[in-house]
Amino acid sequence: MPVTALKIGDLRIKFMTTFMEPVVSEDGTTTKDFITVDLVQCDEDFIPSSDGSRTIDERSHEEYHKMLRVEAIEKGHFIPEQSTDPQWNPGYIEPVEEEADGNTI
Repeated sequence: MPVTALKIGDLRIKFMTTFMEPVVSEDGTTTKDFITVDLVQCDEDFIPSSDGSRTIDERSHEEYHKMLRVEAIEKGHFIPEQSTDPQWNPGYIEPVEEEADGNTI
């Protein structure tokens, strides 16, 4: 489950997304994919401390979390250490693997 953690003042929150079953149109001819977004308040260790709230979104997990992180970084709220999927962070650079002899792969 992808997670983006934010700290706004003393408030610590996590945005967690999961897949939803596709929604079928009334006439049954088309389907639409959604994600479920759970917003939960956390304690000082970022352990969820409330049931939170739930909504849905049409974007993919990656699109949703990338947008949220860009906005949170602009405001100084993003907590990368408590968030998953670092490759979705703005400016992410993939680590370079090294062989035992010190050469890069």
